[in-house]
Amino acid sequence: MFTTIILQIAFALLISYSTTKLLHKIKLSHKRQFSNHVISSHDNEFEIPPNFTAPFGKYPNVLGITSEMRQQFHPVVDMKDKDVLELDLSNTFGASQLIRPEDADDYIQSYKERLDSEKSQYTIGKYDENRVNLYSSEMFENENNAIDGYEGKRTLHIGIDLGAPVGEAVHSIWNGKVHSVGYNSHLGDYGYVIVVEYDLKEMRSADGPDGIDKFWVLYGHLDSSTIERHDVGENVVRGAILGNIGNVKENGGWTSPHCHFQVSTIEPSTHDMPGAVKIEDRSRSLLQYPDPRYIVGDLF
Repeated sequence: MFTTIILQIAFALLISYSTTKLLHKIKLSHKRQFSNHVISSHDNEFEIPPNFTAPFGKYPNVLGITSEMRQQFHPVVDMKDKDVLELDLSNTFGASQLIRPEDADDYIQSYKERLDSEKSQYTIGKYDENRVNLYSSEMFENENNAIDGYEGKRTLHIGIDLGAPVGEAVHSIWNGKVHSVGYNSHLGDYGYVIVVEYDLKEMRSADGPDGIDKFWVLYGHLDSSTIERHDVGENVVRGAILGNIGNVKENGGWTSPHCHFQVSTIEPSTHDMPGAVKIEDRSRSLLQYPDPRYIVGDLF
């Protein structure tokens, strides 16, 4: 009987050890899956902030970007020593933000006339902002208009808007390769746009945090020089000019000139990303389209 008890204890210890080892292996395996873009919010692996427009650092850092890495990125738009205004677009109505092509010439003239009188030409439009009334064009209202698996009435902004004067240069954040470039013509769309593929392997230190190495960045609402400057597959270097801030005839009809800067951990099917998603897709989108502030810094 004593021998039987000893065998039972030994068997229980073996099962416990094997289970612990298996769980540890699963954990390590999960961490390695970053490179295959397998990301999960289960078991508090990544915590989604409960409130919109949460402070910097509260969102999942799926790219594993450290402050040291962030220092190496080139600014998208030069805002150094500029008077930058932080926008709140959560209750802004879209009809006042879009101009149809037939009215564009008159608007451009009035825009030039008021440039000198405006206090700030530089603005920040927030990530994870629920812009319930802003997206008024049918592109955002169409329940059947799907972009990379995101559809429905889309109000949640998942990029950062970097507002600057028309003609201001927009730069590549790092060495990369042009994934796609083109013109998205719908009212309220990106207008001239470029997507660049990047890889963080050369930047990442051996003892740094785990993260996804390959990612894509969309630079939207640019000018026509974007498609004149660049071809698909072309290599671009850190700081290279990708295009300039477009006017209302080039940027999709937006009256406030800006660059929509969006990061993606999934390869887009074309020169497009869902710049806004429906609220029900928030958790998924904040993992697949992480907070750009991990790259551009604490802008709000």
